[in-house]
Amino acid sequence: MLHKSVTRNIVYVLVNSILGSIAFGFLVTLGTILLVIPGIIAYIAFLFMIVYITVEDENFIAALRDSWTLTRGNWLRLFGLLLVLFVVVGIFASLLSVGTRIAITAVAGQSLGTLVSGIIALPVSLLTLGILAEAYTQLRNQTGTTEL
Repeated sequence: MLHKSVTRNIVYVLVNSILGSIAFGFLVTLGTILLVIPGIIAYIAFLFMIVYITVEDENFIAALRDSWTLTRGNWLRLFGLLLVLFVVVGIFASLLSVGTRIAITAVAGQSLGTLVSGIIALPVSLLTLGILAEAYTQLRNQTGTTEL
């Protein structure tokens, strides 16, 4: 029997990812226009939508619903996690990346400076992705829905 990742319909996943991203952006923007706090809640509530689309092969509407269900009751904890990720890790990575880019650009040129800056930012992106994946896994285990 072939693994699900070999037989999956990648066009279905791609279309739902695009539609889901548009819906996500609309909901977060609308929430932000309404008073900022609803926008933050929408961002957190639908944070794992793309995971449900890409891993679970759900359509974007089901993915939005399941992300809402998974995050409900954990919005403050997830907000704290995102705050740490985006502020602490983001500021550190930005300072390191910009500093390195300026130094290398001055010595070796803009192309090499941009390349090295990207190489430095990559581990931080992977760290952020890993932390969010772990948050997703912990929430799934907490709610008792561990099947993937």
